[in-house]
Amino acid sequence: MTWLYIDRCRNFSGSPVMAFFFSKLCFIAFIFLRRQIGCSGEKSAVKFTADLVHRYSSLSPYYDPTLTRFDIVKKSITRRRRLSTRSSPPPPPSLSSSSPVAYDGGGGYVMKISLGSQNYSLWPVADTGSFLTWTQCSPCSLCYQQLESLFNPSRSSTYRPINCSSQPCENSKASSCRGATSPCTYQVLYGDYSYSVGVIAEDTLSFPKAAGGYDVVFCPYYFGCGTDNGGLFSSSDDGILGLGHNPISIITQMGIFRFSYCLPDVASDSQSAISFGPDSGPTFGPGPNVISTRLYDQQFYYFNLSGFVIGSAAIANPAPAELIDSGTTLTYLHPALAGGISSALIRKIGCPRAAAVESEEDFPLCFNTTSCRFPAVAIAARLSGSNGDLSLPMGNVFVEVEAGIQCLTIAGSDATPYVWGNTAQQNFGIVYDLANGTLSFQYTGCSSV
Repeated sequence: MTWLYIDRCRNFSGSPVMAFFFSKLCFIAFIFLRRQIGCSGEKSAVKFTADLVHRYSSLSPYYDPTLTRFDIVKKSITRRRRLSTRSSPPPPPSLSSSSPVAYDGGGGYVMKISLGSQNYSLWPVADTGSFLTWTQCSPCSLCYQQLESLFNPSRSSTYRPINCSSQPCENSKASSCRGATSPCTYQVLYGDYSYSVGVIAEDTLSFPKAAGGYDVVFCPYYFGCGTDNGGLFSSSDDGILGLGHNPISIITQMGIFRFSYCLPDVASDSQSAISFGPDSGPTFGPGPNVISTRLYDQQFYYFNLSGFVIGSAAIANPAPAELIDSGTTLTYLHPALAGGISSALIRKIGCPRAAAVESEEDFPLCFNTTSCRFPAVAIAARLSGSNGDLSLPMGNVFVEVEAGIQCLTIAGSDATPYVWGNTAQQNFGIVYDLANGTLSFQYTGCSSV
């Protein structure tokens, strides 16, 4: 596997004419290198940082200036209600679930990547709850409507479908085969009945490095070229960038043992980042502001959540295994723990319930604060084997869905795995140290990541 770092030639100083010719020379060299380097079997250490933005921020290609903060929140809520009622049509009966997490990208975070020799740009959801990277491909037998044009493999000179006898196909838990020489097909079914079906292929993948400077080019990269996709995907879904940890995931293909990110608040237009490689992200030293716990790496990423502390009330968790998922908006806990949290918050907050909003928007608990001061309550997650409790600001636990209406973003679930969603992660620098088996949190406001 080969990585290229291509200077964008922004720092050239000279006459305008020379600058013009120099920029053209850089562009030609970039294309030449991408085509001539080939896709060798080498693997080298890599470290880089890429931009990460909320789907609906002004920095996103899907930005809609007519949407208010409440509109954005409700778009995610509407999606969640559809998940809970299973209103989408079921997928083809041949599919078996290969991802345990319901796709919930309505409030997700996207990053820009490029595929192929023609540098096709797309903005997939960065999802630690998925391991396969895929996008819709043309021609498509059954695709959902997408705002951007679909990736066309015939226009990429570096695109190669792989067959069933190849090692990447054998390694992929999403693949299915009919014979050694037949194309390696994949089938991914999400917990909400969204699905993607297609072929696994190799091509060139590139990342524009955060804040300019260098592009990072990687080949061969194995990904899913989807030709039958459906369920709850919307027109602003360019696909999934799978950050899970199995042999076909981007983490394994890059040989990465550490990555980090910070998810900005849904209302923030600040640009944040996701970092890959040794010493990526913030430097976390020992201290009261850094909470570290054991990371259980089982294709996806789990930690042990032993309970919550609301004020001085401790609530135990009967099912501590919690999957941390950047692609799911809300946090889902064992019903006993979620119920205990709600009861403790009702006693602490004391504002009237907004029962109509709870029913309409499918939230477990909402308060009407129009005539009541919404107090700051001490809320902390208790992580097994950690160096302290993880304090959660009110904005990580409640969201204002209408003026004066605050709703809890933690819900009980009868389905497993239980999920630590991205609302609970917002404004925390989070480091996944796969080599040392640790997951670390530091509340940073996304300014130092």
